[in-house]
Amino acid sequence: MDIADTRLNENAVVQGTIVKKLAPAHIRKGMTIYRVIAADETADITIVIYNSEYLYNSFAVGKSYSFYGKVTGNILRREMSSPMVLNDSTENRIQPLYHLTEGLTQQLLRVTVKNALSVLGGEILEPVPKKYLLEEQLASLPYALENIHFPKDSHALELAKKRLVFDEFLALQLGMALIRSRSVRETDRIIKGGSAEEFEAGLPFRLTSAQKRAIGECLADMSSSKAMNRLIQGDVGSGKTAVAAACAYFAAKSGFQTALMAPTEILASQHYETLSGFLKPMGVKVCLLTGSVSKKDKTEIKEALASGEYQVAVGTHALIQDSTVFERLGLVITDEQHRFGVEQRAKLSGKGKNAHKLVMSATPIPRTLALMV
Repeated sequence: MDIADTRLNENAVVQGTIVKKLAPAHIRKGMTIYRVIAADETADITIVIYNSEYLYNSFAVGKSYSFYGKVTGNILRREMSSPMVLNDSTENRIQPLYHLTEGLTQQLLRVTVKNALSVLGGEILEPVPKKYLLEEQLASLPYALENIHFPKDSHALELAKKRLVFDEFLALQLGMALIRSRSVRETDRIIKGGSAEEFEAGLPFRLTSAQKRAIGECLADMSSSKAMNRLIQGDVGSGKTAVAAACAYFAAKSGFQTALMAPTEILASQHYETLSGFLKPMGVKVCLLTGSVSKKDKTEIKEALASGEYQVAVGTHALIQDSTVFERLGLVITDEQHRFGVEQRAKLSGKGKNAHKLVMSATPIPRTLALMV
């Protein structure tokens, strides 16, 4: 940038011509300060160098240089102390900047990294098969490592960045796949296939494409011998409950029960009304089990759940009481799961042998997402 446009106490790159070399100033034994004045068409700046007579002598009046460093001083007089210096003959105009700690300098790190790359030479292992490098138009790993530190030009730097970003995402995806493979549970709660269109046929409205896609993905999981573990995220009113209803409907068709646990009685009642509206016309019996239900009704509902009369149970913490028993629980749905404790969720899941799990949330927090992973 132009020298006049630099901001005080911020790093900047400027290019200027040496117009004057000031006499060295010997501050004390072992400390000499050298100063040169560089200027462009907008302003001038004083370059301050400590104890480097070699660098000071290398500056030639009338010759142009590029400087990188923190700009200090005031509006009338700008300074840059111990900057990185490049002249017009410097082969690599793009230079790396590293995070430093006490005792390290940029030059020391550059030399060390360059030596390390030189020692490694052609011994850097390329983990990605050539076929995929060509398909994704990726640079080789040796090329990427060389050009992320010492790029030949801006295009080489972008190629290096793209390759290394790819490697980071590949490592993340492989790690997540490994974690998932270790946590996959076998289940005998295999829910026979169906389709979103089949469920939609019994509704008084049309499902959105997103709802159909979510239902299809859930059915694909539940029809396998691996227990499903999915999160449905969507704003309030986006139709998450319709997806849950579809899963419950197909679970009932395969002879399994569904439990939907909500954190409050109000929310549980809302889900009960919604699910009843969806499922009762399709022949699926739904019950509501909350703390405010009378003792007599609770007893009757729990007996009906144990016998399999009710195929879907909607409720609050009452669902995880020891006295609540399911005949054949195949699907556990939790709404706003971050409002339940780990033990509470585990207790509900434990009422069904490796039951499929579905979580609904309008505001998934990092912990919820981490649990899904």
